[in-house]
Amino acid sequence: MPREFLPAYALPQDHVALQRAAIDFLLGLGQPPVGFGYLAEVSDPLTRVDLLAQALATGNKDYARAYERRQGGLPQLYRSKAFNEALAGRQRQMAALGLLPTLPDLAVLPAGSFGLHFTFTLRTPYISKDDASLHILDNPVRKDKVFGLPMVASTGWKGALRAALRQINDWNDEHPDLQRLFGHARDDETGPAGRLFFYSTFFTRFGLEVINPHDRQSNAGKQPIYFESVPPGAEGLYPALRAFRSCG
Repeated sequence: MPREFLPAYALPQDHVALQRAAIDFLLGLGQPPVGFGYLAEVSDPLTRVDLLAQALATGNKDYARAYERRQGGLPQLYRSKAFNEALAGRQRQMAALGLLPTLPDLAVLPAGSFGLHFTFTLRTPYISKDDASLHILDNPVRKDKVFGLPMVASTGWKGALRAALRQINDWNDEHPDLQRLFGHARDDETGPAGRLFFYSTFFTRFGLEVINPHDRQSNAGKQPIYFESVPPGAEGLYPALRAFRSCG
């Protein structure tokens, strides 16, 4: 997120009531506080979430995250019609630009090549770690840098399947079948690539999970930890390809 974006749409810094009114508006409630009508220039719900990061510098960061006892806040925004329509719109933009993953024409690949292409539904929340430098949550889910959709990167699929095959078959990194499928596990770019090719998966839903460690003596939670997630029931597309080579 460009640093000059936040100063251009700054939240009130000195007045708690004005801060909360501005946060409410960015979360889709009410109108911007008097004197801060410029916040209405930002109509995209995902961009408004970016602006909420300013609440980290105030006493209202938990209010912005989840209000009290998870009522309102980001969970309510993530369930709102406007927010989900914005996500669907970004997915349509990616599709129109040809950026959603699709399998190539198998006819132009070596004989015996095949692909997997199916839709799956999450049974449990999907949690990952984004590399965003500034976000209202300490643990935002990984997103596409341009369109903001939550995603499972192709490298994530590859690493997960590779680890599963290692565990199931009790293989080490040097096992020839593992290297044939996934290539050589090296830090540099040397060595042959594997025969499996993976594509990223994009979702159009957000959720919020909370872990609240309890004090051993009082048995009361003191500091909730918030995790952005993709909620159960969200659908994603899994495309993978195995391309055979004539030798090896």
